Amino acid sequence: MKTKLKKNLIILILILLGCSSETNPNNFEDRFVKDIETACLSLLLNPSDLGAVRLRGDAYSELKQNEKAVKDYSILINSGKADYTLFLKRGKALHALGQYEDALSDFDNSIVLNPKNAWGYHRKADVLSALKKYNEALNNFSVAISLLPDDPGVYTCRGRVYRNQNQNEKALEAFNKAIEMDQNHFYSLYKRGLFYLNHDQYQQSIDDLKLLETIDPPYLSYQYRETAFVSMAYAHFKLKEYTKAISHFINMWKMRSCINSLDEKIKAAEKNR
Repeated sequence: MKTKLKKNLIILILILLGCSSETNPNNFEDRFVKDIETACLSLLLNPSDLGAVRLRGDAYSELKQNEKAVKDYSILINSGKADYTLFLKRGKALHALGQYEDALSDFDNSIVLNPKNAWGYHRKADVLSALKKYNEALNNFSVAISLLPDDPGVYTCRGRVYRNQNQNEKALEAFNKAIEMDQNHFYSLYKRGLFYLNHDQYQQSIDDLKLLETIDPPYLSYQYRETAFVSMAYAHFKLKEYTKAISHFINMWKMRSCINSLDEKIKAAEKNR
């Protein structure tokens, strides 16, 4: 027993001395890279640590490493200790991978385990929308809203379905409702800004998207910021505001550089996997 403990301590010390991934804990992505590193270290010492598997799976999910997230969540579900949240999380990753039927199955399982689980209906609606089953999607969003009436994100996602149906007035009404509930809700501002852009309402689009620059970066991922910058650049270009357009294109390339460096950070965090 003492020999094993001593061996594990030596391994841990060597690992910690070798850790060199440069991360900023106040950055959205870097927080989750650090979680991957922590989980991998824990699993090296205790391969049966399900808490570490969950921590790593959640981090992979946040970083859009969906295949890896599915593997970790499947380990947890197959352990026989699954709760409804694990089906929600795996279903979200499966949806992102385009595995719609498997995702629907997971969301249905989450609803069976917790019928008052608004996110089960919400995520199921997202998949149905991807399958262009818009009426079924709207029905599920209505259930989600009845269970979670104060969440602006549900209204925004329902607005996306209306937009896909070309019901533009209803879509804009849903986006406006979400922003009335929370004027700093970045996803709602983001979606309304893109809606305005697609309808050639360039100044309105800029007014929404520029607010994303003031939102605390730890809660706004590189991907959202990159799209916001390129969209604002396009809007300024259409308004013949070329200097502002160039400035936003430069910011977009900075975000692209951050995204490209993310894979290297993840690999560094996984080196002890």
